[in-house]
Amino acid sequence: YDAKVGRWTAKDPTLFDGKDTNLYGYVLNDPVNFIDPLGLKYLDCVADCIRENRFDLLATLGTLATALGGVRLPKTEKEKRKAVTGIKKKVSDKTTRFSRLGMKITKKWGTKNPYARYASKGVRGIGRGILPLLAFEGFYDIGTIGRCLFVCDNC
Repeated sequence: YDAKVGRWTAKDPTLFDGKDTNLYGYVLNDPVNFIDPLGLKYLDCVADCIRENRFDLLATLGTLATALGGVRLPKTEKEKRKAVTGIKKKVSDKTTRFSRLGMKITKKWGTKNPYARYASKGVRGIGRGILPLLAFEGFYDIGTIGRCLFVCDNC
């Protein structure tokens, strides 16, 4: 720290990649209480917080789909990235799959079988319910990101 200048003399190692013009401002302008040689700890805190607290609808739907009989949902990170590309088409595709599964149940066991009727309606209802769940997941995750930014800013 240079008392004459009133600034810390250790520059942020990421320079302007930190999206801040104050190259001495990493570790929240307090290198006495915070040690972050690379200036990246804040980002790690935010990433870990989001990873631990986000709502993972794909995992929930994957469990549900497996229990209902093999509707294929993405499992790997690559498949998940593909799943969110063109989300409208993908959501439509997933709801259509649930709807088709409901029709297969009706076709296999007939319309007179009460169990088949309820199972078919239930599976179709799940298909229709996916879109609001995706909207909920988005809003929940936005809230999680905001919370994590606040929590990590105060640690």
